[in-house]
Amino acid sequence: MRIKSCLLYTSPSPRDLSNSSAASDVYKRQLPGYRVIFEPFHPVQCKKEFNSPFSRPYLRAFDENKELENYIKKLLTQRIKNKFINSRNKRFITYQTVIKFIRANLLLDWLYHHFHLPIVFMIRHPCAVVLERIKLRWGSHLDEFLTQKKLMEDFLAPYEDFIQDIIKEGKKHKEYALMWAIENFIPLKWIPNRPWFLITYEELFINRTQLLKKLFRYLGYEYSLKIEKESYKLSSTAAVKDKIEIEQKLILSKWQHELSNEEIKDILDIIEKFEVSLYNSDIIPHKPYF
Repeated sequence: MRIKSCLLYTSPSPRDLSNSSAASDVYKRQLPGYRVIFEPFHPVQCKKEFNSPFSRPYLRAFDENKELENYIKKLLTQRIKNKFINSRNKRFITYQTVIKFIRANLLLDWLYHHFHLPIVFMIRHPCAVVLERIKLRWGSHLDEFLTQKKLMEDFLAPYEDFIQDIIKEGKKHKEYALMWAIENFIPLKWIPNRPWFLITYEELFINRTQLLKKLFRYLGYEYSLKIEKESYKLSSTAAVKDKIEIEQKLILSKWQHELSNEEIKDILDIIEKFEVSLYNSDIIPHKPYF
C-alpha cells in the first residue's frame, strides 16, 4: 500500500487534547477522509510494537534508525494492528493518515527529513500544561533527557547544571515546567525554517474559524460553512455561541485560579531561561506566533 498523504500532529498534553472539542476537531472531526493513528509512542500500550529506551527520543535530522523508520512506515501503511493506536479510528480504508503524537516533539526534524510529512505543531501555555500534569501525576522524564548524548550535545549542554538542580529540588511544578521547556524550545527553533503549521491551543479556542481556514489551506482543502457549523457542534443561536466562548475562556484561565502565584512565577522563570518568549502571565500567547 502506498503512502498518499499524512498529517503528523503533535500536541502539549494528553487529557486536554483528548477531551477538548476544539483541539480534537483538528484531527478527529474535521479532516475529511483521514484515518487517525493515536499515540504510537505510548511506552506501555505500544511497547510490543516499538520498544524504545526513551519515551521521548531525540534524533538528528539525517540519523539512521532502521527500527524506528520501519515502525513509522508500518504506521503510515496501516500495517500495525493495535487496539490502542486505532482507538480513535473510524476509517480503516484510506490512504490519508493523521498521526497524533505527544511524545514526538524531539523527533520532528527527523520525521520531516525522512518522510516529508506535513506537520501541525500545537503548543499550549506552560502553566496550563503543568497544571494538567500535576493532576495526572505524570513522570517528568528529566533523567531521560540527560542520558541522550546527541540531545545534550545539540541543545541541552548549557542547561545541564540547571536541569540537575531542578531534579535535586524535587518540586513537581518546576520539573513539569522544565519538561515543557525542553519539549517546546527545540521545535520552536526548527519551525522558522520548516514548512510546518504552528497552532497555539489558545488561538484554537479564541479564533477557531480563522485558524481552521488557515489549516485547511495548508492541507490543500476547501473550508466550508458546513465545517464551521460542525466545529461548534452546531447551534446557530447567538446565545449558545456566547456560552461556548465563556466556557472557552474559563478553560484557558483555569491555571490562573488553581496554581499559586509562586508556582506561576517559577514556571515562567524556567521558560524564560530557555528563551521562549511566546507566553507570560497572560492566558494568550504573544507575537510572532499568535
